[in-house]
Amino acid sequence: AKALPEPDNTDVYTEAFVLMDSRGGGVISLDAIYEFCDSFPDPPQPSHIRKLYSAFDEDGSGDIDPDEFVGFCRGLEILSKLPTKDMCHHFRQATFKRLFELVTQGTGSAAISKDGLRVFLEAISPILSGRYTMEDIYGMVRKYDTEELDFTQFCDLVTVLLKGKSISQVVQVFEDSMRKRKAQKHKAQKQFETADKKAGLNLPGAIQGEIADGAAMRICFQCMEKKERMRELQHENELLKSEILQLKQQIGAASTEPGKVVDVRSILEEDTLHGNP
Repeated sequence: AKALPEPDNTDVYTEAFVLMDSRGGGVISLDAIYEFCDSFPDPPQPSHIRKLYSAFDEDGSGDIDPDEFVGFCRGLEILSKLPTKDMCHHFRQATFKRLFELVTQGTGSAAISKDGLRVFLEAISPILSGRYTMEDIYGMVRKYDTEELDFTQFCDLVTVLLKGKSISQVVQVFEDSMRKRKAQKHKAQKQFETADKKAGLNLPGAIQGEIADGAAMRICFQCMEKKERMRELQHENELLKSEILQLKQQIGAASTEPGKVVDVRSILEEDTLHGNP
């Protein structure tokens, strides 16, 4: 596989710190260190990492800050038998693979579709804010002249877009976005079900079965516009009821007029043909 492009940053300790500080909090947790070391070909023992971590957490805060980090990295170089530059390289490779799997939704696909890429770019747009317009980004995508991007193409694109940014932060932002998206989808689905019952709408049995089973639905629940649409449907339903009531009243009044014959059934049937209940 093609090697991923290396960042321009020549300060390897700064690069390592930024890679591990995925939330940008300015400190490194022990869990972040474990994750970083898991990407090595021969990771150090967790107990050795923990002891080294505790030794350099001089203020006892439970985190390692930038002042403590350089000494820690030098100790980690001895434990792992790797220079910090190589440690960063292994972690970046592993993180890109993880991001690719997230964007392909763990399907094992060897390529990312244009739709999947769109979801990804929208999710990380806060990181790209002020640097590129969506037109700029899609212009970069078009140069590949393909409907899908393979792993190498995806890594090349992300590296260009995130110049100076940490790939770890991208993964964190994307995961947060997907969790939020999933929660919104679940909420919209529940609201749709509730509105369906209140409005008296009858969805096809197959769709209702999918709702009951929690399966993926053809109907889009990914956007909260469904809530507003259901309100509109309920409002239209009430208007239709009012119109039918008025029509019945008019029919009743007309039927009492002498010499006038009104076929109520045909009127109601015609009304039904025009889409009114």
